Amino acid sequence: MSGSASDDATRATLSRVAGRLASSVVRPLVAALSADPATAGSEPTAGDLHLAHELHLLAVDATRVRARAPSALALHEAAAALQDLACQAVSDDSEQLEARRAELAALLAGRPPTIQSAPGGPYLLSDVETLTDWLGVSLDPAPLAALCRCGASAASLGVTARMPRSGSRTRSPKTVYPTG
Repeated sequence: MSGSASDDATRATLSRVAGRLASSVVRPLVAALSADPATAGSEPTAGDLHLAHELHLLAVDATRVRARAPSALALHEAAAALQDLACQAVSDDSEQLEARRAELAALLAGRPPTIQSAPGGPYLLSDVETLTDWLGVSLDPAPLAALCRCGASAASLGVTARMPRSGSRTRSPKTVYPTG
């Protein structure tokens, strides 16, 4: 199969997968999460633990794919969202949260830290040393992060990101602000 035909087949497969995820995964999850919160228990259930585990597996898989395709900005955004969700699912357990972040960071080892702007999309951060909101409160991001710049979502934050130091080279701080 030629490269072009292979690319077309891959795009067709990804299109089918995206449609199926939207209609058969995201839609039912939104419906389930929209249920009356008064009927939900406060203690984590086996279902909650299973969801946290599955989110972690999805984040690991997406991060591996992102590591193999560093120029695919859409993959960065998707992997960042999954990393964030996987970390949020264990945010009450600091030991498990740090282990999860370390595992995800290890999958990206050797990649340079970056701050990019996706065309028409969010700011994409990779391996930032610190991330704070406009008040200076630490945001403790996952190894990949996607920050909305439209001003209309919870992920739209005025943040300051400092890149890690590498050897004797010192990188200057990068400041990222929402555009809208």
